Amino acid sequence: MITVEDFGSARFDPWRALQELTQYGATSFPLLSKNARLRLSNEARSCRFTPEEVVVPPYNVRQEVSSCSEFPEGSDFWRFRDMLQGFLLQHFSREALCSDLFQTPLFFNDLVVRKYEKRSCGITPHRDSAKLINLIAIVNLEGEARFCVCDDREGTNTREIDHRSGMVLLLRAPGFLWTDFRPFHFVGEVTQERYTFALRQNIKRGG
Repeated sequence: MITVEDFGSARFDPWRALQELTQYGATSFPLLSKNARLRLSNEARSCRFTPEEVVVPPYNVRQEVSSCSEFPEGSDFWRFRDMLQGFLLQHFSREALCSDLFQTPLFFNDLVVRKYEKRSCGITPHRDSAKLINLIAIVNLEGEARFCVCDDREGTNTREIDHRSGMVLLLRAPGFLWTDFRPFHFVGEVTQERYTFALRQNIKRGG
């Protein structure tokens, strides 16, 4: 079972995170211990993945990725969701930031594990759905790829965000800082089989 001790490697500076989220739309920090990462990675490998649509309209975003969003009761992914959510709220609250950051309370109700095959194209520049609000958290469980934010669908002004194994990447979504900002971003140069776990808040779902 994932425990609070598994967050021992976390070096989360809420002020730096806020600055980078404001300026770039994304930030990242190390979080999981090696044992916790391997535990989640092993569970991810046992998931039943479904290939995503390769070309996504209306902007013809190209992607080569499979996903799984069904987890059994007692899964470490549910436990991790509760712990990460509490971790973020605790650290933002400690700096008296929390009440000013979110237009609606933060609650991750949309979870998905994604698998990228080695040498896949990843996902070309895109913005996530406006139904996903507040923050999107993406944990790299295993594998190597580039995660970048940019200005548009052509990938202008690319900025790479450090997203090595065990790190959590936070991405802005509508409602964060009371704005509708959604950063363009992409995943590329997948040099190893890669598993990620994304935690999102979908406004169309209940708590």
